[in-house]
Amino acid sequence: MWISLIAAAAVALVFLYVPGYFLFRAARLERLTSLVLAPFAALVAYGVLAVVLEKAGVFTTWAWLFLPTLVVCLAAACVSFALGRKRGVAAEPKRLGAQSFSGKKCALTAAAYVCVGLVLVGVVYLATIGSPEAYLQEFDNVFHTGTIRYFVKSGCYSVFSTGVYPEGATNPDAVPFYWSSGGAFYPAAWHCLCAMIISATGVSIAVSINAVAVVLVGITFPLGACVLLKTLFPEDPLVVACGALGCLSFAAIPWDYLYFGPLYPNLLGICLLPVAMVCFISLFEKSGNQAGLALRVGMFVGACAGIVLAHPNTLFSAVVLLAPFLCLAVSRAVQAKVKSPKHNRLVGAGVCALCAVCIAVIWVALYFTPFMQNGPLADWWPSYASKLQTFVFVAAVAYKEPAQMLLAVAVVIGAVAACRSKQHRWLVVSYVLIAFIFLVDINTDGMLKSLMAGFWYTDSHRVGATLAMAGIPLACLGLATACRGAVWVCRKVAPKTAANPTPLTGALTAVVLVVFCVFNFVPTAGITPVGTAISKWLGYNFINEQAQLETHTAFGMVEDYLRPMDPTNPNRVYTQEESRFMDKVKEIVPAGEVILNQPNDGSCFAAVENDANVYYRYLRGYDTDSEKMDSWYIRDQLYQITTNANVQEAVKNTGAHYVVLLDAGDSVKRESHYLWTKNTATSWYGLDAITDETPGFEVVLSEGDMRLYRIQAV
Repeated sequence: MWISLIAAAAVALVFLYVPGYFLFRAARLERLTSLVLAPFAALVAYGVLAVVLEKAGVFTTWAWLFLPTLVVCLAAACVSFALGRKRGVAAEPKRLGAQSFSGKKCALTAAAYVCVGLVLVGVVYLATIGSPEAYLQEFDNVFHTGTIRYFVKSGCYSVFSTGVYPEGATNPDAVPFYWSSGGAFYPAAWHCLCAMIISATGVSIAVSINAVAVVLVGITFPLGACVLLKTLFPEDPLVVACGALGCLSFAAIPWDYLYFGPLYPNLLGICLLPVAMVCFISLFEKSGNQAGLALRVGMFVGACAGIVLAHPNTLFSAVVLLAPFLCLAVSRAVQAKVKSPKHNRLVGAGVCALCAVCIAVIWVALYFTPFMQNGPLADWWPSYASKLQTFVFVAAVAYKEPAQMLLAVAVVIGAVAACRSKQHRWLVVSYVLIAFIFLVDINTDGMLKSLMAGFWYTDSHRVGATLAMAGIPLACLGLATACRGAVWVCRKVAPKTAANPTPLTGALTAVVLVVFCVFNFVPTAGITPVGTAISKWLGYNFINEQAQLETHTAFGMVEDYLRPMDPTNPNRVYTQEESRFMDKVKEIVPAGEVILNQPNDGSCFAAVENDANVYYRYLRGYDTDSEKMDSWYIRDQLYQITTNANVQEAVKNTGAHYVVLLDAGDSVKRESHYLWTKNTATSWYGLDAITDETPGFEVVLSEGDMRLYRIQAV
């Protein structure tokens, strides 16, 4: 079974990296630079092609998206290198910024990042979920898995046409909402990639999701972090070395996105973010053999387009992360032209302040746009922490998981070290700025919260991930400083070791990183009296089911929340037993016929897992203008079908002759916390009230609390 995951991950790598690599090599960029930039080119190309193919009425598959993109990019590379040889152009590749990413040492560093990333993905993620067929049965995944199926079944991969009802195009009555073939923009680059993998390999939706997760967390994010840290610390290889471990040390990024929601589009966006930051920083750098400014601007624009297709709020994360850098860069550029040293500092401060005001004005202007008011700002997450708790959340690196005390120490050490360097102080400002947004988000409710955190739906998980992104460079700098501190102490204690410093430095660095790794990643090893007390006070108190220990570690919590993905877990909403029951239902119900269902019992996943044409696949959105009256009558009054003419007409319109209930008579299961929904007032009484004795319904299949009824009254 795991072979299918490996094959799907390999295909994902090809789709993400191969076309774009050739394109950027055509621009004569360095190999590693071309590699890390490649996903942006691929995702933008696939997104544009998908929209064009939809308008042309072409049934899209992986071949329609990948092959034209590959041919164009490969042709560009061939032409570029052919012309270069003909004209005698120097073969030396161009740099993206001031820092070179070429050479054997750089390649080995990037390989180390990938190796560490894949090991951590294997240990933290794959070993926990138990099967390549595992998938998370949470609220957001109803839409994510359904949209992947929609792309594959409908042959439409457009970001302007997403949904969970591919049947709507041929049978609008089979949908409880007013169906439309097009609509508003939704960032569907992640869904497109998963659908392409399914189209090319035939794997299940679950396998495609896990394959993409392995690639993004184990390869894309570490590679991006590698080039970002090399850009930020070009003269400090120890910081870059520590980054191989430090970039994946925060539970809030990218691990949190794998189980909360899950927020897969945000996962794609945040994994692309480090390289996008490098593209922006490169605009202000100058060095020999550097790519031209026009090319660098084009790459930055392309990176922004790729992030928008992944998830737009990642772009706002980039804004707050890079705003201090922009202010500093503009200030230095102006200072360089000021002839009077006396006024140099004053001019720099004024320009920096003016730049900050301009960014703030643009931020506020975007806040009041209709797109934002009707999109992210339409959702609202309430505050949940006191003022004192908010500071402890940040200080203990307990953004959304229990305290990571050793990591918190590394961040503090890194912040102190960064403050001592003029080049790196802006990193501290970025961290403080995002920490302030996080504090406002979890502690207040009102206009300020909406203005500061509204671009992330006021969702503290997304803001916390941005804060973790700001913390990664500081943590890596802190780890490197701690390693140097250990060497300094050893030399003071044992002066003879100074005669041969290289082995000593290597050995102590390894010891520091191993200790950090054990206390940060092992689910129970990180338990300390201080960490446990802080985590309990913050409200983290849960049981590690496997070890039967009370745990208060961040990665212990990550594993506990990933464990329900295991298909054998009896606490899943849609269990293996229920899935097998739905397979039997499909053998009885005529192919393609609508089956009425109660989605909260897990049957909302039946379309994805069993390809069953269930009527209700969303968990909210009902009792709105978009819901048909037929749907309302079925939800609220179906049990009255023998006496209610409106219900009879509604059922006839859908073409349904069967009702499936997976938790018949079990109200506790139907209200499972795995399927969180805001519409708690939505009525499903019309389905919940049906029993074996209800007139108009005949029991066709019965196993435990699972029932298939034939509707006799229509």
